[in-house]
Amino acid sequence: MDFGHRMEWCRSDGPLARCVEHERSFSVGTVLNSPSPGVVTLTNPFLGQTITLDMSDPRRPRHISEHGDVEAAGANEEVWVDFDWKGVDAETGATLLPSVGDFFRPFRSLAEGVAAVADHGVLKIVPGHTSQRGALTGGKRLRLSAPIGGVRIGAAGP
Repeated sequence: MDFGHRMEWCRSDGPLARCVEHERSFSVGTVLNSPSPGVVTLTNPFLGQTITLDMSDPRRPRHISEHGDVEAAGANEEVWVDFDWKGVDAETGATLLPSVGDFFRPFRSLAEGVAAVADHGVLKIVPGHTSQRGALTGGKRLRLSAPIGGVRIGAAGP
C-alpha cells in the first residue's frame, strides 16, 4: 500500500462489490489522520492536543509529544546505561558482544553513555547506583531519564 496516494476503497453490498478510488491521505478523521506518507497524527479535540508518529524516514523514526517534545531513534539519540550489566548471558554464561549503548547491550558507566549519546539526546538509565560524581554531561546538552526509577548517582550503594 502506498500511503498518501490514490487508494481504492472497497465494500460489499450483497452480491455486488463496489470499489471507489479516492485521491486523499491514508486516514482522514477527527482523531486519526495521515497528513503525509509515513506520518500519523493522533488528535484529542477536547484537549486540543496532537501526538505525531513520524516514520517518513524509516532509519530515524520520531515521536512528537502533545507538548512539542521530539523523541527520535537512531544516530545515538537514545543511549542506555546499566551500572550492573556484566555482558554475560545469565542463563548460559556465554560472553555477549561488547556494550554498544542499546537496551540489550547497555554501557556500564555514565561516562560511556555521555560520550556516545548525540547532542540533545536521551541517556536512559536502568535501576542501579554509581558513585560517580561531578559534571555528568561533559558540556553536552542531553536529558537523563530513569524510565522506571530506582537510580542513584553519587551514592556508594542502594
